[in-house]
Amino acid sequence: MWKLIIVEDEPMVRRTIRNKVNWEQLGFTIVGEAENGEDALQLIQENNPDLVIADIVMPFMDGIELLKATRAEGRETRFLMLTCMNEFEYARQALEHGASAYVLKASMDVESLAEALLKIRRELENRTEIHELQSRSKLYAFEQQLPLLWDRIFTHMVGTAGEGEGDEPIVRPERGAGYVWIGVFLCSAPDRCLAEVKESGFAVAGQLAGLTSYCHSGITTVFAFADRPLRWNGPTAGTAVMKGAYTRAFPVEELLKIWAQLLHAADRLWYDNRQTVEYDALRTKPEDALPLLSWTYEKELLREFEQAKLEACTKTLEAMWAEQRRLQYPLVLVKSGILHLDQVLARIAGRPALPARELLEAAFFDEMKYLFGRRLSLYMHHHTSAKVSLTDHEEVNKMIAYIRQNYDAPITLKSLSRYVSMEEHYVSRLFKKKAGESLIHYLQNYRIEKAKGYLSETDMIVSDVGRSVGFANDNYFNKIFKRTTGLTPSEFRKRFKHGETSQ
Repeated sequence: MWKLIIVEDEPMVRRTIRNKVNWEQLGFTIVGEAENGEDALQLIQENNPDLVIADIVMPFMDGIELLKATRAEGRETRFLMLTCMNEFEYARQALEHGASAYVLKASMDVESLAEALLKIRRELENRTEIHELQSRSKLYAFEQQLPLLWDRIFTHMVGTAGEGEGDEPIVRPERGAGYVWIGVFLCSAPDRCLAEVKESGFAVAGQLAGLTSYCHSGITTVFAFADRPLRWNGPTAGTAVMKGAYTRAFPVEELLKIWAQLLHAADRLWYDNRQTVEYDALRTKPEDALPLLSWTYEKELLREFEQAKLEACTKTLEAMWAEQRRLQYPLVLVKSGILHLDQVLARIAGRPALPARELLEAAFFDEMKYLFGRRLSLYMHHHTSAKVSLTDHEEVNKMIAYIRQNYDAPITLKSLSRYVSMEEHYVSRLFKKKAGESLIHYLQNYRIEKAKGYLSETDMIVSDVGRSVGFANDNYFNKIFKRTTGLTPSEFRKRFKHGETSQ
């Protein structure tokens, strides 16, 4: 219903206007009446009506002054002016200042009044459509900005943002939307989160200026905008998805800072498996500098997996989980790292990675541990049961298996000869005859293949890659790698990242 205020200094005329028209049928509801312009202006400020029916000649403040004052406040309220036959010049001035129409008091009847009201209703409907289009357009612009804001939070968190990077202002869904409420929920279903936020509702005078969501890494953030402070009524009892943290309203200019703080609060809930809380209750804020996780765990895990040592993998994984929990490492970065590790293990096992969705949707830390541990066992089973191209000689096969499980350790012709209890010269001739290449070349080629995997799948520095695959000397590693692939390790990594190598 459109809100209407009647302003007329003659009580009988006001009563006639009020009683002559079926306002509800025309889509209007009367929210106030006044007998002069000053009282009417106060009513307008309190009710923000869609239409004012005002007499032109009134005491204290006439209808034209009231119209000017309303426009000066930036309001788009429509005006229908009432005038007498000898006040036509006033009516002309009213139209010049934005009145929608005027009606002569002397000839005013239901038909003429209804005709003017229908014209104004069409204006209001058109205005509403335009406002809705503008709001949707601005809300869409804000939604398009959200991935950039998300990246800005995490580039600042890990210290990779450039100077002055990302200083563009926040796009507001509405010009007057100066306040924003934010809720961060450990849920990958944004539609469900929005529905439950709406169901609980907000304590705010007037309507919301915009409501939208953004989902990334199994986290849904809901944003609600208004032109004045608002407060969410809290999660509905018994809801399953509303696990997270939320704020009171803040000025839009603080959106990025508050969002980052809420993501930090959600990290704590993720590790502790707690339910929804208001952020102020946590009394916490992000650390100035993000602690760095050690690469040691990933390197050890990959080496142990290559060697099919499930028990050792499990112990290394537990140590990694313990450090992440101790540091309260951001869950977004934990999930990103685990997804990367999952893909590497699947590739080593020679099978497609399992769908990433269940890891992204892990609603708490212990669930992530369980899911990834189960995947590790599945990949290990595939890895150890995969058929390996071996020779027809049992002792040569035994040496090949030893190399594949211990390629990162010192291996020589002498140590392998001792392993199979054979003379060195005989082992050298036998291995080349059965495997098609010398033992040393086989060992080097196998190590280089593993090094290529590390270079393409991890960010380990080149010297660490060399040592991880059994090369104690950096220069020797570079020499053998280039002799085998035609590229240095650094060149190989660069070309791989640009998709230029088929080595």
